[in-house]
Amino acid sequence: EITTYSFISPKTYDSICAAEDSPLRNYVRILNPLGEDFSSMRTTLMPNMLEVIQRNSNRGVEGAKLYEAGSIFIPRDQPVAEEPFEKLRLCIGMYGSYDFYDLKGIIDAMLSRFGIKAALKKVSDNPTFHPGRTAALCVDDNIIGIYGEVSPKVTDNYGLDHRVYLAEIDVEKILQYKNTEWKYEPLPKYPSMVRDIAVIVKDDVLAGDMEEEIRKVNPYLIESVELFDVYKGEHIKEGYKSTAFSVTYRNKERTMKEKEVEKIHEKILQVLSNKFNAVLR
Repeated sequence: EITTYSFISPKTYDSICAAEDSPLRNYVRILNPLGEDFSSMRTTLMPNMLEVIQRNSNRGVEGAKLYEAGSIFIPRDQPVAEEPFEKLRLCIGMYGSYDFYDLKGIIDAMLSRFGIKAALKKVSDNPTFHPGRTAALCVDDNIIGIYGEVSPKVTDNYGLDHRVYLAEIDVEKILQYKNTEWKYEPLPKYPSMVRDIAVIVKDDVLAGDMEEEIRKVNPYLIESVELFDVYKGEHIKEGYKSTAFSVTYRNKERTMKEKEVEKIHEKILQVLSNKFNAVLR
């Protein structure tokens, strides 16, 4: 856990490549600051997280997983005439041997604890993040957070020569949508069957979209879908990737037969082929 100052320099918004008309630049300016570096109240936790990552990296720390739960401040109007809105955010930062899916796993586990099922939407217009490697978390079409790989331009601004992954989550919306009334489910009477499927798709195809389509094939018999591998390299054409899922099947009323599972599995491949031009690896 890290704890950072709520006062930052307005120049940090340039460092994270925020657009000139970005809401992040609508900040509260301090009349009598200690200095330029503490002259505004932050509207995001991400610059603070990147500075901590920069400091640790410069001192030889090869990798870390960090988080901060802190407030951001949004002016009610400009010029500021009354106390700003104070909103609670959670920021997660990772670098070193970690990747996008390590960050995704942490966020999935957190949302599961709160009983929240969030949809993923591709984000390609946020200059702080890498286009195509960033997702927005949505509940009922409301964005509750964003996470992904930091743009190379931003890492260059902080003097970082390795990939960095960030998330910023709206804690108040997490608490708004939480559903912690757990319902008891008896242990399954009948065994499950697990099948893996690996397909080759274009780089811009989102694993989240593929997972959603797999679940739609047969929601009653498909118990779970888990992404376990994404591979790019030897034997994979440039601009493409291999994406592998583990699919668990179960019938709650009887034992499933091999032919039943194979039939649904073939249907999954057909859907992926039609929707995403996927080819079985």
